[in-house]
Amino acid sequence: MARPRKDTAAQRQRQRNMTEKHREEQRQRDVHLEQLKCEKEEWLRRQTELLNEVERLKMLLDDGEKQVEFLRGQIAVLREEAQEDDERVSRYRADAQKAKRELEQLRTSYGEQFSNAVTSVRKNLEIEHEKEISPLREQISKLSSFRFKKKYDQILSKNTKDQRCSELVEYVKEFVGPENTDQFILDFIHYVSAKPQFTFSLSLSDWDTFVAAIHWQLSDHFLKTFKMFLKSRLQFDVFGSRLEIQEMKKKCAPGVDYKIDIIANEKVTKTGRRVPVQSSSVGILHLEEVLSRRLSALQKSGRLRFDAATNDDILIGVAGDKGSEQTKLALIIGNVSTPNDPKGLLLIGFYSGNDDHSSLVSRLGFKSKRETERYEERVEALEEAVLMAERAGDVIEKCKSGGRGRPSRVDSCESSFALTVPLAPPCPSTPAIHCSSKCITIKRDLEDDGILLAEANEMVTELEDNLQKSSGPTRKKFEEVLRSFGVDQRVWLQEFTGNNIRKILRPQNIDAILAVFPPSRFITNIGMVMKSLAFLMTSADTAAKTDKEMDEIELHVGELVRNLRNAMPDAVVTPKLHLVAAHLVPYLRANRSWGRLTEQSIEALHALFNTLNRRFAAVRDEQLLAQLILQQMSCYNLVFDAGIQIS
Repeated sequence: MARPRKDTAAQRQRQRNMTEKHREEQRQRDVHLEQLKCEKEEWLRRQTELLNEVERLKMLLDDGEKQVEFLRGQIAVLREEAQEDDERVSRYRADAQKAKRELEQLRTSYGEQFSNAVTSVRKNLEIEHEKEISPLREQISKLSSFRFKKKYDQILSKNTKDQRCSELVEYVKEFVGPENTDQFILDFIHYVSAKPQFTFSLSLSDWDTFVAAIHWQLSDHFLKTFKMFLKSRLQFDVFGSRLEIQEMKKKCAPGVDYKIDIIANEKVTKTGRRVPVQSSSVGILHLEEVLSRRLSALQKSGRLRFDAATNDDILIGVAGDKGSEQTKLALIIGNVSTPNDPKGLLLIGFYSGNDDHSSLVSRLGFKSKRETERYEERVEALEEAVLMAERAGDVIEKCKSGGRGRPSRVDSCESSFALTVPLAPPCPSTPAIHCSSKCITIKRDLEDDGILLAEANEMVTELEDNLQKSSGPTRKKFEEVLRSFGVDQRVWLQEFTGNNIRKILRPQNIDAILAVFPPSRFITNIGMVMKSLAFLMTSADTAAKTDKEMDEIELHVGELVRNLRNAMPDAVVTPKLHLVAAHLVPYLRANRSWGRLTEQSIEALHALFNTLNRRFAAVRDEQLLAQLILQQMSCYNLVFDAGIQIS
């Protein structure tokens, strides 16, 4: 009776397989149909563009024909005028010849007494004729020189533009004189630069100068000396007023929003000597008020955005970490296009010391229960955003209060992608280990195991040396492939960087790497794993995901898990892989995004602080040093909130 049930199960399995196959074929047909639709839309779009281009060319052809007809008419008019001028000149010449003959007759008749009078009459006639002919010549010259020139915006040749400029300079010389040409051109350029109707300008505005000084860290001394250099060399200054820049920096003074405490400590030198040192402890006084100003500025500049991932909420995160000798705590505003930019972080505080609970309490004054001061709400949902920031701060306090520097783990996850293997039941007849005559045998076995372990360690060491120092053809070819797309051979020392991973996980680079090794099922599975990782790495951004994009991510996650199981069935699942395999898709479904806030923001803040510390290295006063750093960070926030993009 058990046989029919097995057949029924097999039939069901085959039906399910056929169903899956039909679904896969249907999906492939849908994908192909979608591709055909896209190609059709692209063809229709190109057809429309071609029709528009044909219409535009027809219009241009009609305009060209009209211009040709107009030019033909002008040429005909000019020809008629030239013909009339020639006839007039011929008449003048005939009159001159007639007068000349008359003069000859008079000279013959009256003699030398009239020679002077004749000469005078001839000169007068020539002058009158020249006066009548000169305007005609100038008119013809102007018509031939200017009437048929192209518009300036239609000129493509640099030589033609230079010729136009040269002609204009010649006119300026005639207008003001050659000795005043240089001064006139300089005054004219300043005149055009000062007029708002012209886009040309010789100098930056005060705000643009402030942005440049903050972005490129231009000191007041540099601006002073460079402005003098520009005036001496170019006779104009490209920067705005230094006083206005100082006034803008004063608006970012940290004295109102932050509290700076100087703490005396001891530092142990390399020789073991204890020397007294001072360090600053900086904490924000009114987080709600500062956050309100930041959100108002972002809203005013149009940088505050809401999408499917945030809905109508203000997304706030708290990041804290120790870098070098300083611990920083900052607030991340997630409703911007680049939330992880370190120059957009709202600094909560920083101090010299560890990032444990006791240090947070003693240096920044964190408490378990915080009193919330209410301020006028300037942006919608601002109060809720502040409460979210406070709750995030409480979470950090709880994590730090466990007595350890960092939380070692989170609660264990119920989801598991590990393969379950049934264990054999213990044999009841096997006696427990007890002290008997077999102790000598056990001791000998343990000694043998120790010898085998030492030999195994030597083999592992030898294999690692071969891996790092080998020079076989496969290794050489693999290194050539890595170098071909810019990955250094230090990857053998497990020094992959994010840029290296991004270069390796390109489809063409993956195929090049796999081609180095002999083809096998394992290599095929590894290639599919790498391509799935490449897709996930490309899709890992802060943008809100659509349902179609999330379905595609879920498909690639499933392929990643399946191919990993086939390639390495006995490998251990790491926590990061478990997060991707078990929690990524549910998280995307719930939040419609990979997440806007990352640890890269606080890591980048460490680098920014290091830059500021190097810049102000000559400042020995800890109070002044903290004020300068806070002022620079406030200036960064001001430029960030204004939406200034500097490539």
